[in-house]
Amino acid sequence: MRKMTNRLVLLGFLLGVLFWIFDSYIDASFFGKESFAQTFFNPSIFEIYIRSFVMLLFLAFSIYVETIITILKKTEAELKRVSHQNKLILDSAGEGIFGLDLQGNITFLNPSVVNLTGYDEKELIGKNSHNLIHRLKQDGTPFPKDDCPICAAYRDGVVRHEENDVFWRKDGTSFPVEYVSTPILEKNVLIGAVVVFKDISDRKKMEETHLENMRLLVANKAKSGFLANMSHELRTPLNSIIGFSELLKQRSGLNEKQEHYIENILKSSKHLLELIDDILDISKVEAGKIELTIEKTSLIGIINETVSLIKDNAQKNNISLIKELDPQLDIIEADKRRIKQVLFNLLSNSIKFSKKEGGIATIKTKKEGDMVKISVSDTGIGINVDKMERLFKSFEQLDSGSARKYGGAGLGLVISKQLVELHGGKIMAESKEGEGTTFTFLLPLMKKEKN
Repeated sequence: MRKMTNRLVLLGFLLGVLFWIFDSYIDASFFGKESFAQTFFNPSIFEIYIRSFVMLLFLAFSIYVETIITILKKTEAELKRVSHQNKLILDSAGEGIFGLDLQGNITFLNPSVVNLTGYDEKELIGKNSHNLIHRLKQDGTPFPKDDCPICAAYRDGVVRHEENDVFWRKDGTSFPVEYVSTPILEKNVLIGAVVVFKDISDRKKMEETHLENMRLLVANKAKSGFLANMSHELRTPLNSIIGFSELLKQRSGLNEKQEHYIENILKSSKHLLELIDDILDISKVEAGKIELTIEKTSLIGIINETVSLIKDNAQKNNISLIKELDPQLDIIEADKRRIKQVLFNLLSNSIKFSKKEGGIATIKTKKEGDMVKISVSDTGIGINVDKMERLFKSFEQLDSGSARKYGGAGLGLVISKQLVELHGGKIMAESKEGEGTTFTFLLPLMKKEKN
């Protein structure tokens, strides 16, 4: 600016001198009035030149002033723009931001501070931040200023970062925060600090949920291990009871009462063994210890074998077993024993929850793309729509009297679901109370390779 002013003044002066010399030369040379020296130093003309020079100086000064005003206006506009932009940034920030002087009093803040703490702006500006929002520790005991990381930042000029602390709201409640307290320097002189903080309540909840899930996972694995061990220990004596009971049953000379007792022992022992097998299976599934033996096998053969196993029970309950099988759908890649187990569980449910007068259980197969669709439908008592979501939960009976009336531990469907999903398939159910239920599961025709 100073260089430009000097140049304008010098330019005005040079133009005035040149004009003066040129005019004197013209008068002396062409009009013969006076000599050049007389014309140049003529007092009246000299006065005119001086006035002209002053006018030129005034013109240069006017240009200078106008330039200064223009620059000031541009600077003011830019300052307003930057200030507005900074205000927008502060107002838009989700984190709370506030400034402190060397006494710890709040000098500025953004709206998030008001929203997070519950204080009005007037209640915060000029007030000591530590006394308002950081006066107590997480356990509710007083927090001395000397120990406060925020205060330390404007005392020693070192940045402080705390990942797990608490601030206190106006209503006396606390909320977890993470904050950074950064010293403010002006010409290398410490003049305060700026604090940026955020509410980490959601993060803390996620961390707590994760820890709880890990705890439950460990407890569930321990439970599964215990059940697996206990099931093994129980199977051995039960197998002995069943074996010796069958030997006793084969002996001649038993009266009707003795045969009835032995039959009850066999029936009860086999029922207990089925329950133990279910518990053992579910514990293996939960522990991830079930390994499938995938091979090419006949789906029609699996269905026929399962029907043969359950047909006596079906006849006792007056249940007709119907097969509607796709003749072109036979060979699949699956674990034969486990698919048979799934079908047996579903058919057993159809018989168990049939009506008193009996009914029909239908097995259907159909190819759908690269999957096979297998359904087991019945005309039994059906399931209330409000209870459908509990079907595939461990140890669940759909009403409190089901276990006593129908027996079972409520594991068959859970095991079936897990076995189907281990094959890369899925299982679903549809039901209408009083009309019957349909269980459908999808299996890949060919083994799915793991990525």
